Amino acid sequence: LILQDHEFRQQSGSEPARRVESLGAYLTRCASVPPAHFTNYLSNLLHEQVEAEYRALTALLDHHHGRPKWWAREIQRRLAIIDRHTRENTVDVSDVTGSDRFTRVGHLQRATRLYGEFLQMWPAIYRVARELRESGRQPSRPLFRENSA
Repeated sequence: LILQDHEFRQQSGSEPARRVESLGAYLTRCASVPPAHFTNYLSNLLHEQVEAEYRALTALLDHHHGRPKWWAREIQRRLAIIDRHTRENTVDVSDVTGSDRFTRVGHLQRATRLYGEFLQMWPAIYRVARELRESGRQPSRPLFRENSA
């Protein structure tokens, strides 16, 4: 969701390294807020996505006049799930490790921040690797040989 939100805000046409740095800065900013703000941010993004899906499915159902019936029933089931989710208004972090919801959100927030920091460094890492390769050194090979004792 955060990546989709960033892509929506991102200016197209900028160079790839700048886009990666920008994404990293965005992720870092998003995850550097207090946990309650991070959870609210995710909840808002999820709510916007769910609302958009609900509107799209409703429009599709109306456009096809609820036919065929079996398809309309599937759409209605999905709309019911969306309704339930909207009422609960929670961010599902059940697939993140941790003993409780607060811990899991904390892990997700920390991972998001670290990934953002890594992405901000990536263009420099890539540039150094390219410079090493161009100077005849391969980044995947050891620069110094250890003595076998």
